Amino acid sequence: MLESGATVRFTVWVGVSSLDASDPHIDELLRRADTALYQAKRQERNRVIAERPP
Repeated sequence: MLESGATVRFTVWVGVSSLDASDPHIDELLRRADTALYQAKRQERNRVIAERPP
């Protein structure tokens, strides 16, 4: 709550992944995180999805 008494509401979707030793480039990490983000957006609000390396 803010000093004015107003309530701030927001929605969060998060997509995360981890870098795997077998990843040829960081682009693979970013692709998995992006995939996880869009998967979270297709589900409920306030969702965190973790995409694991293959």
